[in-house]
Amino acid sequence: MDAPGPPPGAPGIFALADRWFLQSMVEAPGLQDVELEELEIDVLEIADGKAYSAATSDLAAPVMTLVNQLEDSDRQRYNAELITTADPLEQYGTLRMRGTTWIVPASK
Repeated sequence: MDAPGPPPGAPGIFALADRWFLQSMVEAPGLQDVELEELEIDVLEIADGKAYSAATSDLAAPVMTLVNQLEDSDRQRYNAELITTADPLEQYGTLRMRGTTWIVPASK
């Protein structure tokens, strides 16, 4: 699929991923002593690739909007590849998807 990326500053789950954009947003209302600290977290902890596929359907609405536009055979292939790709990431009975979030202390 050829999907365009969102325009800069558009709402979405990665809208504040850009460190400098986030810092400017926090400083805009006059907050000071802004410090951005990256924190790695488990975003999702599930059993296997099949559970990941189901969770993706619930959590990634923009992606699923595109997937749902596919022909049935292509959609089935997408889901099969998603599961096949995710399954090897399982360790000790759990598949963990890591992510990074920001901790942003500031003062007024």
